[in-house]
Amino acid sequence: MIIKASQRGFARKLGHHLLNVEDNEHVEVHSTSGFVSSDVLGALDEAEAIAKGTRCRQYLFSISLSPPKGERADIETYETALSMIEEKMGLEGQPRIVLFHEKNGRRHGHAVYSRITPEMKAINLPFYKNRMAAISKQIYLAYGWDLPPGHQDRKLTNPLNYSLAEWQQARRLDLDPKQIKATLRECWQSGKTKAQVKQALERKGFYLARGDRRGFVAVDWRGEVFSLSRSTGQKRKVLEERLGPPKELPSVDETREMIDQQLCERMLSLIGQLREQNEQQLFSQRAKVRRLQDRHQRQREALKAQQKLNQDEESLIRQRRFRRGALGLWDRIRGRWTQIEERNRFEAFAAHKRDQAERDDLVNKQIIEREEVENVIISLHAVFEQDRSRMIDKVFSALPAQRYETLAAIIEDVRNIRESPSLAQEYA
Repeated sequence: MIIKASQRGFARKLGHHLLNVEDNEHVEVHSTSGFVSSDVLGALDEAEAIAKGTRCRQYLFSISLSPPKGERADIETYETALSMIEEKMGLEGQPRIVLFHEKNGRRHGHAVYSRITPEMKAINLPFYKNRMAAISKQIYLAYGWDLPPGHQDRKLTNPLNYSLAEWQQARRLDLDPKQIKATLRECWQSGKTKAQVKQALERKGFYLARGDRRGFVAVDWRGEVFSLSRSTGQKRKVLEERLGPPKELPSVDETREMIDQQLCERMLSLIGQLREQNEQQLFSQRAKVRRLQDRHQRQREALKAQQKLNQDEESLIRQRRFRRGALGLWDRIRGRWTQIEERNRFEAFAAHKRDQAERDDLVNKQIIEREEVENVIISLHAVFEQDRSRMIDKVFSALPAQRYETLAAIIEDVRNIRESPSLAQEYA
C-alpha cells in the first residue's frame, strides 16, 4: 500500500479537494466517526472550530492510501492499514473521515483525523513519515505485493520522485514530471564537459542558464525554468566543476529572448497541430469514459437501492422473531429473548459483510472495464509524446545555421507522421 501523509490545517480547502467530482470519476464517502455531523464539510468545520481552542495550526492528519499499480484492495485492506496507522500513531478513537476516489481506472482511499484530543491537546506525531513507510512495507509483505525498490534498499529509492511544486509546474506544461527529470538527468550524465552538456540539453529542447540565485537552471523552449541541482541530484560544487561559474552563463531572461528569436511561434504552432490530431483520436475514448461513468454510477445506485430493500426486509424478519405481550415476557424470563438478540446481531453483521462484498465486487468489475479504456487513452498519449519528442530531437539536433532552413521541412514531416507508416519508421 502506497501511503502518503501530512499534518495540515485549512479544513474547508481540504474538504473541497476530497469531494472534488470534477477531477475524480467517483467519490464515495465510506464513514465519518467521532463528529456530530455526518457530512464531510460539516465534520471538518467541527475539527477547525475545536482547534481554535488550542494553539495548534496543523490540527488535521491527512492520509492517502493507494494499492500499487495492477493490484486491487478491498475495504478490509484499507481498514487494516488504517488500524495499523492508528495504533502506531496513537490515533485510536480520534474523529476521522474515510472516503474513496476513483480515477483513470484506479481506486485509492483518503482518511482525515482530528489531532485534537478531548483534553484540548494536539496528538504529537513524531517521525510519522518513517512510520508510514514501515506500515506500507508491512502491507506489501502481508499481501504478497512486489516491494518497490525504495522499500528494498534506501539507496535504490527512485531518483525521479518529484515534489508537489514540480508536479504542478509540469502539469501546466502538460508534460510528465518524471520524464522531465529523467531527460535532464540523462543530459547531465551524457556530457563530460560544459559543451557536451549544453549540446545534450539543446537537443532535448533545454538551454543552460543562470538562475535568479546564481545557480544553474535549464530553460525549455517554452520559457519554463527547471533547477539542475534538484533535477540531477547534484550539488552546486559538482555542477560548477563541470559547467564553470554560473556568472558566465546568460540570465533566464536573456535565454528566453534568444529562444523566442529562434523557434517559439513555429514550434508552438506545430505542437498545437500534433495536439489537435491527438485530441481528435481521444474524443471518442473520452466520450466512452463519460458513458462508462454514468452507467457505473447507475449500477452503484441500483445496487444501493436493492441492498436497502433487502436490509429493510431482513430487519423486519428479525424483528418479528420477538413475541409481544405475555409471550414476550415469558421469552425474557426463559432467556429466549437474549438468544434471539444474539442471533439477530450475528445475521445483521453477516448481511453487512455480504453487502460490502457485493459492493467491492461491483467496483472491481467496473475498474477492470474502465482500465481497458484507460489503456487505450494511455497508448494515444504515448503516441503523441513520441511524436513530439521526435520532432523536438530533430529540430534541436540541426546546426544553428541550418535551423531555419530545415524547420519548414520538419514541420511538414511531423504533420504527416501519423498518416505515413514509412515516415514513422524513418523517425523510429
